[in-house]
Amino acid sequence: MELLYIDYMKTQNQFDSEYYYFIINYLIGEKIQMHSNFGFYMHVVKNINKLSKYELVDYLENYMIQSTLHTPCDLKDFFATKDMYSRTNKLVTKILKHGKMPKIDFEIVKSFNDLIATNKSELLRICNELLEKQHLLPYVDLLDNDILKTSFSLYNRDVTIKEKEIGEIIYNNFKRKDRLLVLGSMIGMQMDLFLVEDGIGTSKNEEDLVTVGSSCLLTIPCSKKLTKDNLIFIRKQFHAKFDSLFAKIYDFRSKFLKKELDDDLMIEFNNFTSEIENELEILQLEIDNHIYFQKIKNSDPDYVNISINLGVLPIDLIFMVYVTSNVISFDKYLELSIREYNEIGKGMGDIYLYYEIEPKINEEENTEE
Repeated sequence: MELLYIDYMKTQNQFDSEYYYFIINYLIGEKIQMHSNFGFYMHVVKNINKLSKYELVDYLENYMIQSTLHTPCDLKDFFATKDMYSRTNKLVTKILKHGKMPKIDFEIVKSFNDLIATNKSELLRICNELLEKQHLLPYVDLLDNDILKTSFSLYNRDVTIKEKEIGEIIYNNFKRKDRLLVLGSMIGMQMDLFLVEDGIGTSKNEEDLVTVGSSCLLTIPCSKKLTKDNLIFIRKQFHAKFDSLFAKIYDFRSKFLKKELDDDLMIEFNNFTSEIENELEILQLEIDNHIYFQKIKNSDPDYVNISINLGVLPIDLIFMVYVTSNVISFDKYLELSIREYNEIGKGMGDIYLYYEIEPKINEEENTEE
């Protein structure tokens, strides 16, 4: 089972939630493909020395300058020096191609190298600080193994190319049976558009009725005091059990994707969640009684419960979720929706995961009542 997680968060609450989404993804996913702000920061910290000078320039120009992270140098100086370096580099290319030695201003080269070194250090410092603030710095070493991957190339391209690549990743997910979308914080922006009761809902907008579904699978206590070794240990303890559960979800999804999303299909969705209810209850009991989760509840007063939910939405509405989250543009949404109509079929839906941070119930107050 592979999870696809794409979420470029903007608000402080979303940033604060990223830690929990990362932990849950790592616990339940056999493999995780992650494209998010903090996925990028983690990748920078681990791989910045592997970046070529040209990749770093692309990054500085196309990501740093457009984000809330700022380069320490004046932007005019950066672009002026970059332009001079670019022209110098073209001269070097001519040397290699024609064997002629034009005059090269090596002061330009040195100036640009110094500029890159300064920004490289600043970039690394900022990413370290952001990760440390969100308690994610200890998990950097988990990147780029057989479990957790992210595409660094998506972060140092111009906006048009980046959007095209992200759009292809999202669209191709609906053609794959071995991957499940995780909408993370984004679906929270959308759920107020729907009335969802007993797993079935319709859009509040009567002119554009949409069938949606939702079912809570499991609830897992999560703490920011969890160590990397704890996380790895818990994953190993529950790996086989999560794989067994998600194998059933994948099998259901493969049949789900072939049918138009209507009331009959939603009945099938509710029947499926009923079929796995017993397995979920047993797994939830094991989670509640596990020594590490017990320790989290007993030792950290600030722990939170994260609910793992299985949802259903029309594919074109899933595209729209990514639009409202600034992952893709509305033009890209239209392009993908037309492709869906021509290649997949009109009115098709998909299932996905989303997580919610649940408020804790005060057990003492609950007992008194």
